Amino acid sequence: MKFDKIKRILIVVITITYIAIGFIYQYRYNDETENIEKINISGTYQETEDDFPVAFKSFEDIRSDGYKQLIVKGHFDTDIEKDVKISCPVVRNTITMKINGKECVNTPKDVFVRWINFKSHGIAKDDDVEIIIKPISKKYSDDSYTYFLENIYAGSETELLRLKIKENWYNLLIGIVTLCLGVGFAVVQLAFSAFKFNGGRNYESCALLLICGSIFSFVNYDYISFLFGKTAFMNAIDFISKILFCGFLFLHLQKYITDKKCRMVSDILFSVWLGVYAVCLVRRIMSIMPYVYAVDMVVVGITAILVGHEIIFYINYLKEHNKQSLLIMVSTMILCVAALFEMILYIVERKFIREIFSTGLLIFGIINFIDMVKISKDTVEKSIRAKDLEKQLVNSRMELLVGQIRPHFVFNALNVIEDICVKEPEKAKTAIKHFSTYMKANMNSLADRRVIPFEKEMEHVESYLYIEMLRKGDLLKVEYNLEITDFNIPPLTVQTLVENAVKHGMKGKEGVGIISIRTYLKNNTIYVIVEDNGVGFDTGYRPDDGRKHIGIDNTVARIKNMVNGKVTIESIIMKGTKVTIAIPASDIVS
Repeated sequence: MKFDKIKRILIVVITITYIAIGFIYQYRYNDETENIEKINISGTYQETEDDFPVAFKSFEDIRSDGYKQLIVKGHFDTDIEKDVKISCPVVRNTITMKINGKECVNTPKDVFVRWINFKSHGIAKDDDVEIIIKPISKKYSDDSYTYFLENIYAGSETELLRLKIKENWYNLLIGIVTLCLGVGFAVVQLAFSAFKFNGGRNYESCALLLICGSIFSFVNYDYISFLFGKTAFMNAIDFISKILFCGFLFLHLQKYITDKKCRMVSDILFSVWLGVYAVCLVRRIMSIMPYVYAVDMVVVGITAILVGHEIIFYINYLKEHNKQSLLIMVSTMILCVAALFEMILYIVERKFIREIFSTGLLIFGIINFIDMVKISKDTVEKSIRAKDLEKQLVNSRMELLVGQIRPHFVFNALNVIEDICVKEPEKAKTAIKHFSTYMKANMNSLADRRVIPFEKEMEHVESYLYIEMLRKGDLLKVEYNLEITDFNIPPLTVQTLVENAVKHGMKGKEGVGIISIRTYLKNNTIYVIVEDNGVGFDTGYRPDDGRKHIGIDNTVARIKNMVNGKVTIESIIMKGTKVTIAIPASDIVS
């Protein structure tokens, strides 16, 4: 307990320290203007040479809505010495810049997103500057004009990179934390695989979606082109990471959907998404679809996935009332709201703000990480308990086996088979087959240390009951109502309960004894019920007769430690006994 408190304190201290480092870095270089200087331009602007020029003092005064190109003529607001580098961004446009009529910049048409620079030959404040900006797409004209004009700098490229990193420290910080969360998920999954822990949830998809999401935070063209030069490669990485993010998000969210109809709707949504993006990717590779339209598809796709699954989660929660689904629904809702804001801003401004979606993704990752830590802790503890229990049961396994293979039952079974060998040979063959199955299952129980399919357990039960019904005739009837069978259970658990019902419940009973075996799924829990109309017993009384009653005790312990389940016993004297096994479906579904 003390160690847990120390861990929490360390996590808080590390988090606060990390954020403090970010703030310190942001305000550390207040004298940055000595090495890098922002250049403003004032003068006139127009769409074509034939248009009347409009005066402006700063880029904020320019109203260029609907312009096919922008021609700016004027003067820089400061002198720029000779050989000083001038840097400016080329974002979805081509740039032509002239100083006193002499062309100094002319970017090619294939330029997409990058920073360009050229050496000044000595520019005075009264020198004539002419800039022609032609966007490669009408959709990005306004963003293209303003972004270029507000990001002209004079000075060292290294200092400009540091400045842009400082301006985008929040996105970088979130990207690093999100990446760490994704790596954390991956490490936990690898640990589960290496140590063969059972019962843990698969976290590969969550790890990969967080890693892809962190790329979204990192890939900011304010500074990324300084590191990678031409950004065609980073454009491809950015685009592919968004598509992969959608796919991994689908796979992760589907794990929490337990209702069949909701799962079917999710599968349909996934199929539609997969088809649309397959076509989109092929058209993009063949250069049929422009990059900007492909990005639009991705943005709308991410939002549609989140909104669709938020609705599915809500319907699933109303049906199942699963607390874990509620937690994931809340985290998805946060990410959904962030994605909606990001999409609206992208449609309006034609650029990603990033901070909103990245923050939403970080919160989503933290909530899922908390969920993972809880499940991982429970899984490890359950595994440790199971190993401890296994050690405790080593000495009692043989006693359990002897208790299961009761000599008087074996003798009685053989006597019954002997009686029918002559009269009903075919029936005798069937009886021998069931007896063999019964004996084999009991012997295998010594080696079985893991859960087995419920159908296999029921084969053992049915073999035992077949022989008992041969002995008792019409005095024993069995009713089955198995609504669900696709799950795992420890061996010799239902078998032990059924044998107790026959051996003790029917002892001294007058009339027909009925044993009922039922299974059903409710509220994400699988129930296995063994009920009889026998003589019943006082559940609060345990006879001190010197015998070891390890059968039912081992059943209760193994249900708890191997599948995180619970055994409840209800009994009324002279009316019967009802034993209920309740196990979380997420822990035992095959």
